[in-house]
Parts: sequence; structure tokens; C-alpha cells
Amino acid sequence: KHTVVGLDIGSHAAKAAWGEQRGRSVVITRVESLRLPAGKENLDSVIQPWIEKLGIRRHPCVLGISAADTIFQPLFLAPEDPRSPEQAAAMEVLRFKEMASDPMIFAHSQININPGERRLLLAMARAAIIERALERARGWELEMLNVVPTPAALFEAAIAAEEAAPPQQPAIYANIGASGTEIAIGSRDTGLLFARAFGAGGQMFTDAVSRSEQIPAVQAENRKLSEGAIGADSSLSSALAQVADTWIRELQSCLAVYRSLFPDRRAQPSRVLLTGGGAELRGMAERVSAALQLPASLLPPLPGLSTTQRYGSFSAAAGLAIAGIRAESGSPVMSLLPEETRVELIFRRQKPYWISAGIAALLILAVSLAAGYLDFKRMEKHLRDQDEKLRRRQALMAEIDSIRAKNEIIAEMARPVRSVIDRAPAICEIISMAAGAASQQESFFLVADAETYFSQAPAQPSGPAPGMRERRRAVQRPSEVLTSTSGIDRVIIEGYTRNTSLASVKNLITRLSEADFIQSADLLTDDRMAPPPVPVADHMLSQRFALDIRLKSP
Repeated sequence: KHTVVGLDIGSHAAKAAWGEQRGRSVVITRVESLRLPAGKENLDSVIQPWIEKLGIRRHPCVLGISAADTIFQPLFLAPEDPRSPEQAAAMEVLRFKEMASDPMIFAHSQININPGERRLLLAMARAAIIERALERARGWELEMLNVVPTPAALFEAAIAAEEAAPPQQPAIYANIGASGTEIAIGSRDTGLLFARAFGAGGQMFTDAVSRSEQIPAVQAENRKLSEGAIGADSSLSSALAQVADTWIRELQSCLAVYRSLFPDRRAQPSRVLLTGGGAELRGMAERVSAALQLPASLLPPLPGLSTTQRYGSFSAAAGLAIAGIRAESGSPVMSLLPEETRVELIFRRQKPYWISAGIAALLILAVSLAAGYLDFKRMEKHLRDQDEKLRRRQALMAEIDSIRAKNEIIAEMARPVRSVIDRAPAICEIISMAAGAASQQESFFLVADAETYFSQAPAQPSGPAPGMRERRRAVQRPSEVLTSTSGIDRVIIEGYTRNTSLASVKNLITRLSEADFIQSADLLTDDRMAPPPVPVADHMLSQRFALDIRLKSP
């Protein structure tokens, strides 16, 4: 489980408390302390082995800054003041810096007394003090989560100890240490209102016993713990009572300052809660109560410290651990950690997540690139296949076009043959009729379809043959004859006759015209007749003629 260690290092002792979040509460699971040698300036050589023994190197820790090194200043913002609390705190620090001339690190917390008021408690510490504390922590190899003023930590511990108590008016929390006392005033509802420190602590009681009994300080400390009591019938009571009254006067001085700053009735303290080693002196709470006319008692133990002897001496350390856990959960905590250290801490703590995120991003990128490469190869193969199919289709289309062209040529070549075949019976019948109707004076040497016949150049005779003028008719020129695409519908028969009057030829035309499959029969004029292919000597004294026979549609 995640734990945070609070370190309260004073001039006489170093204390550590381990805090752990359990549900909505923080439980102190462990406390340790180390008495520091008196009069020794460099305590690092004593504290570092203790830290290594505790096993908290590179462990999340929160360090406390004593109230003696911290300045607390309440601020009041008028309703018409346009500044935010952060701006008001920064301006107050600038004014203080003009007087002190030292760089300051500051923090603030909200004060809630009267509705509608804007108040805050400003905490300032010299940057050199904070940096020196952080430098020591770095030398101890601690992972510093935060730096918190110990009065604020005391207040955190007090609120956690009274978590189950009903809401009450502000209380005075006094942590009596060895060399001084730290005061925190506030409540769960109002927040921390006031913090102060004065130099009267448990060591004054020890010194009083030592003077009274004329014994060394070590023996005086032991007798104070075992026999010391204020108001009891003992030899130490008178000396301890005088010191207690001195301590109470210091406390009353702090309360006078507090009441001058917070005269509101709702802000007046209703009780006193003592903690720290000096608070365990018997009769101390009763004497404070009598002097201040307020109920006074020891601070209840924090969760997890109920069985710990002298648990009050660990209140500040426990409060530091609680502040660290609350800050990690996002709750507001008075923090004096420098901004650059805070950024460095965030970077260091989030670095593993950023590295993991970077590795995850690289893996995602690698997977995306691999998927993209595979998809690219798949598309490339698909395009190659499509290209191959397209080439095959183009080749097939070219082959089809070639075959179609050949078929068209064959069809064109076969058309005349098909026409002849289709009209063969009619042509045969015409030839038979011509042969049967012709006399011995006629002879035939050419039978052709009109398209083939007229494709030859027409003859250009110098003049018409004798006896043929009266038979000329106005007919189409060869160029006017349209080629038929539906078959042979016209047949040309050429021949020779010795009858110059062409009477037998006319008789033949009459016979042909009477056939039911012949539309018309007539003679071609001389200018439309094709030249004879070969001159024939036997026909030099004969008349050449051509019959134009038009067939009916089948």
C-alpha cells in the first residue's frame, strides 16, 4: 500500500510517522524517533544512518519547517477588491520583501468565518531556509513530496484526531516541544486561522527541576517524567508551577494578538488541546484551563497511535504524513515547496508513466506501420492482379476485335456468294427461259448481277450502232446505280444477234417479262453497256445487246 512518511526534525529530536490512506481516513501505521545530541552543529552524520535504518531512502516524504522559520500573516480582502487570493498573497509578499530584501517562498490557505468575507492565512519562509532543508533531504536521498510548516501539520493532525467529533468553534492547539511551542488556532469549518510560535517549551521544565534539585539535566529529565506534577504535593511542584505560569503568559500573549486580528465572536476559541512531550506533564492541562478559563485537555490520539506511549510527541510528524497524503489526493494543503522543485518532482514521479506511454506509443506506431506496410503490400498485390486482369481483358478485347474484323471481311466476301446462292434458282430459270426463247440468230456470252456488271467502266463508243437509236431510253447512269445489300435483284444478260431489227430479242424480253418472279425486263442503252472482254471475230457482223432484268423481292 502507498504510504507517506512525515519527518519532523527539531533541535533535540527527529521524529518520523508513516501515514496510509484507508478508506476516507488516514491511519498512522508506524512512528519512530531519534534523540539528537545536544550542542552538535552538524547533525547529518547522526540523522542519515537513522534514515537508512528506517528504510525510507527514496521513499515519499514530507518535511516540516518550524514555525520559528515561518511568518504567518492573516489577510482580509474587501468585497470590492478585484484581486484573487493568489494575487493578494503575492502582493503582500512583495511588500514584505521590500523590507526584508530576501527572496521568499509563500503559501496561503482559505479562512471561512463569516459568509461573504474573503480572508486567507499567508505563510512565508525565506527561500534560503527552504533550499537548505531540501539540500539536506537530497543528501539523505529522500523523495520529497512537500515542505509544510509544522503549525499547519499540527492543525492537520488535530482535525484528523477529531474527525468523528461534531463541528465546534475554533480550538487552540498547542504543541509543546523541547525548545519551544507552536500554536495553531482553527476548526474543521473555519480552516487554519492563526499560527504562531514562542520559545518556551519542555526544556524549561527540565531546567527548573535541575536548578531546584541541583542535579544534571539528564537526571532532571527523568525525574520530570516520573515524578513531575503541577499542583501536587511534591518538591518539584513549585518549580514546575512557576515555569508553567511563564508558559501560560506566552500563550496569553499569542491569544491577545489573535483576538486583535479576529474579534468576531464566532472566531473565539472554545477550548485548548495540548500535545507534544511537554503536554504530558501531570497537572499542566488543568493549570492552563484555570488560567485561560477554557476547557483544556490532551489531544486525542490519531488513528493507529492509541497504543503508542507519549503519542503526543508525534503529532507534528503525523500531521506532515497526513498533509502529504491529502496533497496527493488533490486536497488543498499549505505547501512551501519551491515551484521548480514541484515541477521536477512531478516530472520525476510521472517519468515512468511518460516512458510507458512513449513505449506504448512506439509500439502503436510500429503496429500501425506494420499494418500499413501489410496493407500496402496487399493493395500492391491487388493492383498487380487487377492490372494483370486488365491486360488479359485488353488482349481478349483486341483478339475479339480482330476476330470481329475478320468475320466482317468474311461476311463481306461471302455476301455476293450468299446472294448468288439465294437467287440461284431464279438465275437458272432466267438462263433456261433465255435459252429456250432464243432463236438460232442469238447467242449469249455473259450472265452477271447488275452490281458486278456496272462495276466495270462503261464503253465509250464513237456513236450508236445502226438501228439502235429508236430503242434508246432514258435510264440511270451507271454511277446512279446503288449497290444492293439485300441480294441479287437485277440480272444482266449480254449476247449477239444477227437480226439487226432485234425482233427476236424483243420477243425474248416479252417472254421474260411474263415470268411471275421477274418485275421487268428491258434493253440497256449502248452507253451503259460494259465493253466486251475479248473481241470475237464470228460476231463482227452481229448486233450486241444487253438485257436488264429486274427480279421481284423474294
